[in-house]
Amino acid sequence: MEEKQKEVEEMTPIQMLIGLIAMLVMAFWIWSSFIAEETQTTSTPIVATESSRCLAVPESLAQRLNDGLNITGGGSVTNLQAVKSNDFGSVYFVSGKLNGSGLGRDTDLVTFLTNKLDNSGLTFSVDSVSTEFSDWPNITTTNLLGTGVSKGMVMVSDGYDESRECVSSS
Repeated sequence: MEEKQKEVEEMTPIQMLIGLIAMLVMAFWIWSSFIAEETQTTSTPIVATESSRCLAVPESLAQRLNDGLNITGGGSVTNLQAVKSNDFGSVYFVSGKLNGSGLGRDTDLVTFLTNKLDNSGLTFSVDSVSTEFSDWPNITTTNLLGTGVSKGMVMVSDGYDESRECVSSS
């Protein structure tokens, strides 16, 4: 014990400063990990079931999608479900049932793409129905998913079919 106390007394001020900085960095790392985990659990939409990838769509995003519709005679998109894609970083496919007399049919399945579910992200149409009946630009007209990403590639990406299945099964 006396030997350890002697070692501490013999530490130079630089060594003590380095030790203090290391302790502060470790404390900050632990604190930031806790905050990131707490933020993620409070801002992530509720998962429908434990085995499902279906995510609830916040009302603010649902309203945004509805505000972007351009169906003659009016319409709405309901029963919205989202799935985070494993093929692209920070990409959510959001699908729902499109309703409106101007569709020429009772309902249709529609899919959009966004990078955030909290209504602060970018929004795009994905399929021909969402492109035809909304003002949202088609994702393939941008290079946001990478140069040369075609409509076919987006529609076979992880999350597209899954989000549509979430709507069909709910």
